[in-house]
Amino acid sequence: MKIPILVSYAVLKGSGRILTYVEKHPDSFEIIIDSGAYSALTRGLVVTVEEYSEWITTFNPKVQCNGFFQLDVIYDQQKTKENLALHEKLGVKVIPVFTYASCPEEIKLLNHYISTYPYIGCGGVRKKRNYAHWLLQQCTDSSKVHLFAFSNPSLLNCYKPKSCDHSTWLVNGMKFGNIMTQDMGFHQ
Repeated sequence: MKIPILVSYAVLKGSGRILTYVEKHPDSFEIIIDSGAYSALTRGLVVTVEEYSEWITTFNPKVQCNGFFQLDVIYDQQKTKENLALHEKLGVKVIPVFTYASCPEEIKLLNHYISTYPYIGCGGVRKKRNYAHWLLQQCTDSSKVHLFAFSNPSLLNCYKPKSCDHSTWLVNGMKFGNIMTQDMGFHQ
């Protein structure tokens, strides 16, 4: 079994150290690339669809790569949808991202993505347990969903999305000296 790792393009753009380490152990890891929209936003970086798409077409890692999440725009579903169309116009295969639903009408787009693509990403759920619960209830098939920055064990066990990522374990592990394991218990 390989350890799956989500790697941010915005972070790789600045430093490829994590990729260098992972590539030293190609039988141990597999990666999926996130555009790094959140990292770019919080660090004041600029990532364009054209730049990211060009990088995708030339990226040739020495480790199994399971795909690329599209460049999304945090909390702006319309611009994110436009970016997906541009990626596709440029001939780049990406995993669509559903950023945030502010009304039930937008759920139609989420379920369109679920019925059209084998895998999608969902953002806007970070620290929003009620929204995440509502969103996952609206999904026609939550087993095709990746939740960005989300790790609530009870909701994950209830809806069983395909995957999720978060760094809470890292921060809390350093802060409190313990981590929560698969058995939902805390260990030091």
